[in-house]
Amino acid sequence: MFDNITGTTPYCKYKEGDQCYYSDEHLLEQIYAFLKPHTHEWIYCVIFILVFIFGVTGNSLVCFAVWRNVHLRTTTNLFLVNLAVADLLVLILCLPPTFAQTFWETWFLGDVMCKIVEFYQSVSVIVSVFTLTAISVERWFAICRPMSFKEKRKHVIITIGVIWLVGHLASLPRLIIFTATPDQMIPVNLTVLLTSCTPEGYPRVAYINELVCLVLFYLLPIIVMGYTYLSIAICLWSSNICSSLKPHRQNKISMDNLKLINSSIMSLHDKVTSQLKARRRVAKMLIVVVIVFILCFLPVYIWNILRHPIVHQTSKTSSAIGYTVHLLIYINSSINPVIYNFMSGKF
Repeated sequence: MFDNITGTTPYCKYKEGDQCYYSDEHLLEQIYAFLKPHTHEWIYCVIFILVFIFGVTGNSLVCFAVWRNVHLRTTTNLFLVNLAVADLLVLILCLPPTFAQTFWETWFLGDVMCKIVEFYQSVSVIVSVFTLTAISVERWFAICRPMSFKEKRKHVIITIGVIWLVGHLASLPRLIIFTATPDQMIPVNLTVLLTSCTPEGYPRVAYINELVCLVLFYLLPIIVMGYTYLSIAICLWSSNICSSLKPHRQNKISMDNLKLINSSIMSLHDKVTSQLKARRRVAKMLIVVVIVFILCFLPVYIWNILRHPIVHQTSKTSSAIGYTVHLLIYINSSINPVIYNFMSGKF
């Protein structure tokens, strides 16, 4: 980081061999020039603010809608509320510090907040992906295995509790790995101005941790969700249940009875057709939510893995990539309510 700052005209306080030592005044001048927000950072900050407003408002409305309307308290919607809570957690707790770091290019909040932010960002991601996986499995049983499916709120609450427990346990390594690391090439009294929240103290452990997270909390859930939603699509879009309920004329039945039977069959036909359309609509909505999650987090995992073997030097390119990757996390946390609004008539 410091190498990029001192790349301007040097002013040495004194020299020892080839090593140049700068005065505090010169260092402060260069540091403030480095920390001064540039145009692209202002753009990122505006986007961060918009994502925060839309995300917090949208996810809060999802929770309020399910709490206020009894008919919305289905097992699937309870999982969606859990997803909204996880999104609110990352938006409220993690976005503001990331916003500050993006704007000033340094970590002002100390070591404890560094660990807390990284920890709960990981918890939120794990809770989100396991919630989406649980929804896909629940829908698979409800649609493809209806005879063995029993919709019980108690089971959903237990599942949600287990998901949060796993999320917290799996994120514990980040409390150790991530630290607020000051720049080593400037005087101690100025390090508060150039500090980063990184896994620099444990690069190998951090690299292994990211690989494990990629497999357990991204690839495996995607495989499970891919299988379940493919099966759901086959069940819903190849269903012949409606055609089997078409009315048939029987010669030995009186006209009055025939009209009554046909009326009953048509009523049942319309009900089943409506239910099938509703299930297809919900399935489409959930598939879109999963696709958005996959697209938003693929760059995140790739960046988290690739950044460890690379020497940690701050440049405009690497900073821009890091900001964009973090922004994708928050966009994913704010976009789900928009999907619900456009693809579900109940929200």
